[in-house]
This record gives sequence, structure tokens and C-alpha cells, in this order.
Amino acid sequence: MKDKYVYRHKILKYLYGKLKDEPLHRTNLKASWTNFNEIASHLKINAALLKEYHQAFHSFEKDHVACKSSNGWFLIAIQEAGVAAYLDEYFLREGEKEVNERIYDKVKWIVPIVALYFSKYTFLNSSDQV
Repeated sequence: MKDKYVYRHKILKYLYGKLKDEPLHRTNLKASWTNFNEIASHLKINAALLKEYHQAFHSFEKDHVACKSSNGWFLIAIQEAGVAAYLDEYFLREGEKEVNERIYDKVKWIVPIVALYFSKYTFLNSSDQV
């Protein structure tokens, strides 16, 4: 699985952890506001790379996170869709799906070629016996 999916899940995990596992209807999502440098140091990854990985959070109908710039800091906070994505392990499943699709894309070409080779081999051997 690619690192981007794992780190997206870890970002959501970190932000969700700041909510202290309260029920969603009583949770103050603003409590999860954190700067990228803090998350990056916690996850031991470059903050610029983490900012790049987080872009997928904004590519859906509902944003998984809210982002803003304040006093020179780039801040991020989890949203309701992000909580659901974290609890459902959405990005980990997407990473597994991508791996499976890459395997399928290779296999769908290799299997027919191998079958064609064996068919040709079998045909040539059977025609020699006739």
C-alpha cells in the first residue's frame, strides 16, 4: 500500500484523538485545530509531504478536514466526514483497493498471453502426433 493512504489515515487518527472520543453530537470539532508542523513531528514525516498527502481530503462532496492559514501557520481540523472516514478506515481500504487494481491490471494481460502460449504449444504438439 502506498504511504499516502497510510498517512491520510494517521492524520485523521491524530485529529480524532484530539476530540477525546466524545460522541459526535457533543463533540466540538474546533478542538481538533492543529498545525501541520505538530502533526508532522508526531508522525515523523516532512510537513510539506504531509500537506501534499492531505489534498485528497478535499476532493469529495464533503471535506474530511477544514484548513486555514493563521499567523503564518497552516492549520487543519477534522470534520464530520473525516470522523466517519477514520472510524470506517476509508483511506486504508482505498489503499488496499488500489493495490488490488494494480495487480488485476497486470494479471488481465498476463493470463491470456500465457493461455495463448500453452494453446499454441499444445496445438503444435498434437499436430506432430497426427
